Amino acid sequence: MGKSNVTIGAALVALGLAAPTIAAGRVPLPEAVRPDLQCFIIYSSVLGTTKDEAVKEAATSGFIYYLGKIDGAAKGVDMFEEVKAEAARMNSLDVQKIGAVCDS
Repeated sequence: MGKSNVTIGAALVALGLAAPTIAAGRVPLPEAVRPDLQCFIIYSSVLGTTKDEAVKEAATSGFIYYLGKIDGAAKGVDMFEEVKAEAARMNSLDVQKIGAVCDS
């Protein structure tokens, strides 16, 4: 398993603890939450790959911040599936541009 898979796995575990899913029916991710999910994925990736303690500390703050935002705004959403789908979709997006939005 590559580092990115481990990072996504850690993100999925965190989201699973914070936002349990509803068993019956699929609740779609609100579009207004998608940028927060993208930022969460980026911070998760940084946490899983950096060795720099200062970067790790900053990424941890971002990770927790976006986890809280998502948990409050996306009740009942299957976050395991949303993180997997959005992470795959982000391969074709301008991740640097998204990251700049996350840091502002």
